[in-house]
Amino acid sequence: MDPDADAIAKAQRGDRQAQTVVLEHYARALRYLVSKSGAGAEADDRMQDLYAKILDVLPRYEKDRGAALGTWIFAVAHNWLVEQRRRRRLKLVPLEHAPDLADERPSAEQKVAAAELRALLDGALLALSEEHRRVFVLAKIHGQPLEAIAIAEGVALGTVKSRLHRATAEVVLRLGPALDEVRKP
Repeated sequence: MDPDADAIAKAQRGDRQAQTVVLEHYARALRYLVSKSGAGAEADDRMQDLYAKILDVLPRYEKDRGAALGTWIFAVAHNWLVEQRRRRRLKLVPLEHAPDLADERPSAEQKVAAAELRALLDGALLALSEEHRRVFVLAKIHGQPLEAIAIAEGVALGTVKSRLHRATAEVVLRLGPALDEVRKP
């Protein structure tokens, strides 16, 4: 369950105590999400930056649009973490060592194959109902525990498991041929 509407409204208006209540409510799930992003030793710094991002955009949350606050916060967190990952840090090495470094970037063929697979996955996800898509994305892409998803969605754990099973079956059915191609040696 999300924090009560009064706490959310106060947090949106900048009340520090209410903001703390909202952040603490999702802290465990957000920490798990950050840990899965490969933050390592920077996890605490990333958590603080993520909290700042959430508080910055919290006034834009509108319950009337249909998303539960937890789902909305996880979407904000996911987008922020993806953006952080895109900002890769450059490796600085002495010029004389540059020829010895392997190019770690994917080949053109790998980029094309990954883009095609991503497009197929996006299409498969768009074909899912909204409730199945949210559960699938939170569980399979964000790695959220099912219990946290049940709380965020405001439904029973069994409902989350059922939605995830149906969504996974539908995605696998739609991606079947493409997955077979990826598995080929």
